[in-house]
Amino acid sequence: MPQLSERVISITGLDGDGWEIFNLAREMKLNGAEIIELTIGEHDDTTHSLILDAMHKYYSK
Repeated sequence: MPQLSERVISITGLDGDGWEIFNLAREMKLNGAEIIELTIGEHDDTTHSLILDAMHKYYSK
């Protein structure tokens, strides 16, 4: 089972799930702060076909 990092726990407390940080960053960004988001990806965006083709080629070996 994945666990939150110590850094996230120190910010959100043991009951937090990390969404507080995400929502705060989005709010700060809307207010003009320069925020760098280190995420895996945006679920609303489709993966480019070149990436999918390369993935399929790699895993079909």
